Amino acid sequence: MDRNVTRIHPYFVEAWVSRIIINPNYNPVNFDSDIALLKLNTPVEYNHFVKPICLPARDDVEGKNATVSGNSNIGSTQHSILTK
Repeated sequence: MDRNVTRIHPYFVEAWVSRIIINPNYNPVNFDSDIALLKLNTPVEYNHFVKPICLPARDDVEGKNATVSGNSNIGSTQHSILTK
């Protein structure tokens, strides 16, 4: 795939990442502050299925069940598939 081209599918978008900004408070020992920003090479057009995420305030989720997703790292195997 050309690094300057974004492939658009009905349910997802494939785009190249031009920059990764890791949280300066990230702790690789216990994974505290395990979040990063990804800057894409090209803008993404939103549709019914492709939308920005909204992060809730801590008070909205603290002590409650929640669903999170991200690339998983289980044991010594790192998975490149987004997991839920």
